[in-house]
Amino acid sequence: GRRTIKSTLLHTSALCIIPPARLWPCIQSIRKVHDKAYARWMPHVNLVYPCVAYKDFDAYGKLLEAHCENIKPFVVNLNQVGHFSQRQAWTVHLVPHSQNKGKEWNELHNQCIQGRR
Repeated sequence: GRRTIKSTLLHTSALCIIPPARLWPCIQSIRKVHDKAYARWMPHVNLVYPCVAYKDFDAYGKLLEAHCENIKPFVVNLNQVGHFSQRQAWTVHLVPHSQNKGKEWNELHNQCIQGRR
């Protein structure tokens, strides 16, 4: 099997995709109205949350390289809205989808999760 890293999973770290800075003004204009934490966090799409402890970032990064080396680049669309309950509020988010019914996105997510066990 593939190597994994044992680390404390923290709710203060995440593995995420950050969109290009040129898209931030549009995204932030929406978040400013609907997201009280818009100034705290940059626009992002979480791949893994919670994630490994900061002290394990380098080791986790090396494992991710090995786990994801065979995943070819693909396009992600954010054209569906989802939501989930979080304490006494709801979080509304855009749902990432890739071609082939999300197969590529799911494979990337699964490889990232496997690396942190």
